[in-house]
Amino acid sequence: MKSKKSKIKTNAKRAEREAARNLLKIDGKPKEQSLLSLMSSTGRIGHLTGIQLDCVSKNYFGETKSSLSLAENPGHRITQEELLKLQKNPMLKEFKKNWLYILKIVRCEEMHGISMKRHAELLEYERKMKGE
Repeated sequence: MKSKKSKIKTNAKRAEREAARNLLKIDGKPKEQSLLSLMSSTGRIGHLTGIQLDCVSKNYFGETKSSLSLAENPGHRITQEELLKLQKNPMLKEFKKNWLYILKIVRCEEMHGISMKRHAELLEYERKMKGE
């Protein structure tokens, strides 16, 4: 029988794979050959790079956290220090990709966290597309 810790780790890896697949499906594969060579078939890169980025797509690097619930398990919360480290990661600047925080809570729809600046850009683009 698997231990509780082992089950949580397995669920976290599953959440990373699902998030990576969804990100690829929505945003597309990265154009950079160096990133394509690091990716698994699902789009994950975290298992190879050792950096705190789990997946990559055309426009985003993603970090995935999985949790049983928002209230019971604070393990999904990223600290300010971790966030600053991710945002200063040279890969983000080198490849000119945005950072995406993906939160998967068991039995809930996956949520994406993006920067306010990126959110404003997306809203502006959406308004233009709708002709508002």
